[in-house]
Amino acid sequence: MDGSYLFSQLAMLVLVFTHRSEADICERWISGALYAGDGMCFSYSKTSENFINALRHCQTEPNRHLAELRTEYQRQTTMTLFIEAGVGSIWLGASDQAQATIWRWESNGDLLVIPRHWWGPNEPGNRAGIDHCLVMGSNQLLYDRDCKISYPSICQKSIGNPCDDVLPGAEYYNGSCFKAVKDSLTIDGAQEHCEGMGAFVAEPFTEDLLDFLTLFAGMNFGSDMNVLLGLTRTSLDNHFRWLSNDLQVTASNFADSDSDSFSDDDDEFVRTSVVMAGSSNWKWYEVKDTFQAETICQKVIPVYSHSYLATLPDSALTVTDSALLSASHTRSQPGWITVEVTSNPGGDPEEINFLGQQGLQHRMMMDTAGRSVLMRSTEPLHVTMTLWNNDLTAISSSLLLPVDTSGVPVSRLAYPSPGQVSLGIVSDEDSTVHLNVAFSGGESNAAFSVGEFHYRTWPWFTFSSSMNDQLQPFYIDLISGYSRAPFVHANHSVTVIASEGKVTGTDDVTFEHILSTSQIGKNYVTFPSMPFNPSVKDTFTIVAVHNNTLVKVPHLDVNLGSYNVILHKAGDTFDIELLTGDFRHVTGSKPFYTYARLRGGDNPCTLTLLADHLWTDQYTFHMTEPWTSLQDVYVIAVGNNTDMEMISLEAKIDSATATITTTPNCQKVEGTNYVGCYYELTLVPAFYSLSRPSGETFAAYMFGSKDQAAACHQLGVGTDSSGKYPAMMFDAEAFLVSIQVEEAEQCPEQSTVPISPSRRKRQSGDYFKDSAATTVETTEELPLCGFTRLNITPSSEEFQEMLESISKYIKVDHHNTSQFRRKKESAPDNRMSSVSVGVFSCSLIFVSLGMLILMDITSIVAALSGIVRGGTGLGEI
Repeated sequence: MDGSYLFSQLAMLVLVFTHRSEADICERWISGALYAGDGMCFSYSKTSENFINALRHCQTEPNRHLAELRTEYQRQTTMTLFIEAGVGSIWLGASDQAQATIWRWESNGDLLVIPRHWWGPNEPGNRAGIDHCLVMGSNQLLYDRDCKISYPSICQKSIGNPCDDVLPGAEYYNGSCFKAVKDSLTIDGAQEHCEGMGAFVAEPFTEDLLDFLTLFAGMNFGSDMNVLLGLTRTSLDNHFRWLSNDLQVTASNFADSDSDSFSDDDDEFVRTSVVMAGSSNWKWYEVKDTFQAETICQKVIPVYSHSYLATLPDSALTVTDSALLSASHTRSQPGWITVEVTSNPGGDPEEINFLGQQGLQHRMMMDTAGRSVLMRSTEPLHVTMTLWNNDLTAISSSLLLPVDTSGVPVSRLAYPSPGQVSLGIVSDEDSTVHLNVAFSGGESNAAFSVGEFHYRTWPWFTFSSSMNDQLQPFYIDLISGYSRAPFVHANHSVTVIASEGKVTGTDDVTFEHILSTSQIGKNYVTFPSMPFNPSVKDTFTIVAVHNNTLVKVPHLDVNLGSYNVILHKAGDTFDIELLTGDFRHVTGSKPFYTYARLRGGDNPCTLTLLADHLWTDQYTFHMTEPWTSLQDVYVIAVGNNTDMEMISLEAKIDSATATITTTPNCQKVEGTNYVGCYYELTLVPAFYSLSRPSGETFAAYMFGSKDQAAACHQLGVGTDSSGKYPAMMFDAEAFLVSIQVEEAEQCPEQSTVPISPSRRKRQSGDYFKDSAATTVETTEELPLCGFTRLNITPSSEEFQEMLESISKYIKVDHHNTSQFRRKKESAPDNRMSSVSVGVFSCSLIFVSLGMLILMDITSIVAALSGIVRGGTGLGEI
């Protein structure tokens, strides 16, 4: 077919859709370049020169030459550039200089074979015998001209067809590949055929895409053919909807009087499809769904612009019978979303396509060999990870925050624990990531592990490390005995996951993605784990990010109001116990963290409360296994009191959307304009959407429990996560220096004692239990304050002789031994002070044989170590 009916109508249309959609891949070559099909980019050159110089100008780099119009797509692209430039004529890459009237493309000598209507009237004419070079004139037709005349030009460069590795044989447009299928199929057969290639029947849901498909059909199908679109209508609905997302059509090209060919009175009208008819300039017609026609398959090329990353420390791996990644569009936006999931370093990525209005549930295996996961997405998502064991005696979950792409160094202060906290640190950076880690406020039993090395250090310890490989994690396990929050700083974006074992003897754990110090705020609303149940207490740990932070903390009794707590140093912590009968307000003079430890049973789950600048106006989430097997599952919403009680909670169950009519249980937050509401979820699989009528932002959390197991996480975060308080950005270097200076004041003479960790075979249990034994391990050297003139260390001969001498005169009663324990509150500053006992004091013990002091050997070691106790300085592992 010559397609002449099409070209004059589409010139201006192509100007719109080409310019708006093709610049993405060709801009990498040169600004303003447009994609022209077949892996070619076209670019306008405003330099006016003769034909030979124009040839040379375009050939200044490989795979580039004067533009050649071999397809209608390329001709339309050239017309677009020409019209935008607003010039009279431009050079193209053909001539008949070698042999008159035999026109060839200059790049390879191929004959110029183009439709006759591309030429201007009476062209090529070779007037005066000197017109041998090709131009496009002001009317977008082709002419021969004198090669010595100076004109601007169009250059083209081969970049390769982006669809070759995605959908071979397809053409690219606006992030998708389109392939002509010339088999005669019904709409169901066409959809099945396309799905077999990982694609779907083409859906021109925008005007630009409609224009392109009209052009594409004219290039690939005859004028006597019909081409199916991914569009249907049923008698039950009576609206045209796209197959992929069930949305109503907004852009269409129906022929006059054919947008409703079948009526409800038609006995045969059950379901119809839509075709583009070549005989009518590719206008649309409604046909029965049994009608057979050719089709166009469409496959989206994923451009991954959002990343979500996690890694699991050892303590989280006790609950990995099952792992689930749940993802949904942050705006509940319809349409196809592509994600790429890599479950461990060096693993093969898995590409997954899902509909934004349905979400994704992806089961995984997580173990010591593959404990990291990276999800890259074409759209912004709310992503959660849930872990559980087969009998549901253990369950844990966390929201995975978007990977920061700002390139700004980041710091994090994780939550401390009455037990042991572990940290997993991972990055998707290609370059080396440098870490600084610090623990402070340590008591004499403070300890942590890195790999097979186990460290007992106090009162502080800092070290640096590097991560050289993408997705290669770094783990610090069994952190205990430090009253301040564990600190992590990186020069590039990292993800930090904190986890801990639960307080009872079960295998249950909790893990949490830690926010950066730039994401926290000054105002938080605490919420009860069980709706208004005054018999249960929840604990909220506040963590200072800046020195001298004043926090107004609510009393346990709501009638007593609030009291003030001063957190003197960054990293200081303070625990608040609140009854689960109320929502409460916690506010500070400077930004701080608030970690919630919510109790559904004996074991709490941990999550980070969100400051108001991280709230958003809509959340989507799944109610699925394992949540459907729990006893109680709630969604908690917190926001200002405008319309909180009118929040809409919609659930899609078996493709049918129903509005949940359950009235929320709401409570005003005393002394504020905030309102907190509870929604109890039905324990059936569903896909939920939560939004406010006013469109205002609010916080939303999910909590579930069964027996002794509990899980909780935020439902999502807003896009404003870059920091609300730029003037109070956390100074990591000053923090590290302040730790060392503070402890140096307690230990003015610093020794140069190295840390020499012991290597032990890893096993379950507490590696550093306080013991009533009368011996002490000496394979680990402790950080000690200076008594450098004696050079005493726990492994030195002098130290051992001293212990042996003392043990001859001291009896240790197993039942009366004291134990070192972590204080619950670390603000105000209650760190263990220096023990000012000298060696002379030790000598008095030997002289005073009549004095019997009953104390355990651990206390003696701590006291003696206090002679030379101090910080270790900045060391490297």
